[in-house]
Amino acid sequence: MTREPSGMELRAHHKRVTGMLEDPECHDDLLALGIVLAYFVDFEMAEKGKGGLMRIARRAFTNDNKLHLRHRIDGLIRSDIRRYDIDAEPGNRNRRWSVLCGAPMVRRSGPCGQPATQHDLLVDFDTGRGHWAGSCSRSEHKKWLREVFLRNRAQRNDSAAAAPAPAANTGGVLARHLPEINWERIYLSYKPNWTPPPEDHPWTPPVFTLYLGDADEADEADEADERPALAVIAGRGEVIRIDGATS
Repeated sequence: MTREPSGMELRAHHKRVTGMLEDPECHDDLLALGIVLAYFVDFEMAEKGKGGLMRIARRAFTNDNKLHLRHRIDGLIRSDIRRYDIDAEPGNRNRRWSVLCGAPMVRRSGPCGQPATQHDLLVDFDTGRGHWAGSCSRSEHKKWLREVFLRNRAQRNDSAAAAPAPAANTGGVLARHLPEINWERIYLSYKPNWTPPPEDHPWTPPVFTLYLGDADEADEADEADERPALAVIAGRGEVIRIDGATS
């Protein structure tokens, strides 16, 4: 940075980094990457107008050689792509291996409840979300699970009863804290068939705020921490200018 940052810029940067530190989903390597990207966005982007993701990331992972750094960053970005993941559902992580038999009992009410030995993924047609169902080793319970799965699959294949795309439930941590970066383009560089998933609570990008008055008044305003929605892009080691041209 060739100039001293203003008090407003320092406060905005502090607020951004504090938000990352307080975010339970932003930790370890993802936090380290987020902090160096935050420094670039807050203090360098306006001057340089472009930035290489790998070059910026090297500030956080100084001991990595070039190959290991690429693998490390690739893994971080892939894991942070905004998406729906069945294992990210509350209580669903590793649920496939702990699900209980859901077959109804004949001599008593309720499901079997024994540890399942077979598993199938079922789709909720109201939300599009998935959940695991299982059966124990009893032949009649395995038959029950098979029938449930086939009915669910037939409904999935029926275009008239197609389930909606499930709302995203994981990823997008860096995008949440660094909205100035064009994350959609970065996601597509890692996963070409990626499309923005539906959101339960759609996010509205920040807008640039113009203050009328002298600098002191703007500096003291609470809204001074608003960040402009710039279009700088950093993707898989390439350098992309603010106008979208690559070099």
